[in-house]
Amino acid sequence: MHKIFPLELGEIICHIQSLLKWLQLGDIIYAATQFSLVEFDNSTNEITKLSTVNGLSEIGITCISANKSQNALLVAYNSSNMDLIKNSEIINISSIINSSIIGDKTIYNLYSHSKYIYVCTGFGIVVVDLDKEEIKDTYIIGALSSQLKVKDIHISNDTIYALTEDEIKYAPLNNGFLSNSSVWSSHDLPNGSQIDQLESFGNDFFAFGSSKTIFKYSNNQWDTLIYQPNESLRNFKVINQDLIICSLNSIEIYDQNLQLLNEFFAYDATTYMSPNDIIKEDGYYWIADNKKGFNRFSENWESDPIVNGGPFSNDCFHLVIKGRSIICCFWKNRWN
Repeated sequence: MHKIFPLELGEIICHIQSLLKWLQLGDIIYAATQFSLVEFDNSTNEITKLSTVNGLSEIGITCISANKSQNALLVAYNSSNMDLIKNSEIINISSIINSSIIGDKTIYNLYSHSKYIYVCTGFGIVVVDLDKEEIKDTYIIGALSSQLKVKDIHISNDTIYALTEDEIKYAPLNNGFLSNSSVWSSHDLPNGSQIDQLESFGNDFFAFGSSKTIFKYSNNQWDTLIYQPNESLRNFKVINQDLIICSLNSIEIYDQNLQLLNEFFAYDATTYMSPNDIIKEDGYYWIADNKKGFNRFSENWESDPIVNGGPFSNDCFHLVIKGRSIICCFWKNRWN
């Protein structure tokens, strides 16, 4: 199988069919792939791709987080390196990857609050000051100040919560000694649960993993919101009070009483969904799809692919230049 891409001198092609996450800063909507960032200007419909060719430090993006107060975006990589995109500049923050800490430096998630982004790592929490463009603090929150993997974070008005493998750790947000593990308390996770992420909802939060089981944490107790453990879950979001579930091949939208408001499953008559992330802006749902790239969606069979070009895979085994075009050849259904 082959695909042809017409190019001008200096243009770049990259695999952007699989998008991991959406974020918005002002008029710019960012979509992350493992290898690049795609910027879509909603006011001009212009598309810009950021990669190692034009400024990013690495490939292997694991997560991104936007901070509206500083108009900044933080990009984290598999290597534990980070890039801060601020005022149209890309600033490398290599403190974690270059630190002398012995242990798991993997960045598992990012959480934005105030002028900071909290970095969830395999050894604890690292706080990035976006105003000063530097590391502000590090919290080692395991027992007796031991390293502890932090998967995700939620911050309420006065409390910071950290999701670990076995429990929720929490502490007063204004405590000046959060780097001291003794100020952190613990709350058990629901029995038998496998929780990987938190979704903030005011002072409360939801918790979920890869199966379609969603819990709500409120008033220091857990409630089971949805329990369908045999079904897969790609993502869960709260948008304008609506609960949005990204399943394997559909999107379900519920109100706070768990009444189904809508269900999306197809971009057009022949193209079905594999949604990884979703936001809502200007009356549209913007969907980051695992196979179909970047889509502006209004309802089933009514959508616009914003970024759906480039190779459908990174596994190109041969390139041929023909005039102003590059022909990418792929193996499909290869048999040994």
